[in-house]
Amino acid sequence: MFAFEDWHNALEMKLYIQRFIHHIGGLPDFSDLKFTKYNQYESLILPMVKYLEAHGVQFHYDTMVTNIVFKMSLVEKRALMKISRTVIEDILKRYNVI
Repeated sequence: MFAFEDWHNALEMKLYIQRFIHHIGGLPDFSDLKFTKYNQYESLILPMVKYLEAHGVQFHYDTMVTNIVFKMSLVEKRALMKISRTVIEDILKRYNVI
């Protein structure tokens, strides 16, 4: 189970509680909680990021996506283009707007 972080919101808390409500009985003594061998980043996140990067996934950090254009068909839903804050800033800088 993940601990709550600063960026979590009320909806995430509600979904979290619904998912793990059956563990409430073991919360006072932590008997029902599941812990990773190492910290959560090294045990869960880092292996997933390395796997995805090895399969061609590109990560863009410090970027806020504001819109995604999808191409939808009967067999797949594919993102064609994303508009992000950093892309918009690059365009505005190119044309000397900011």
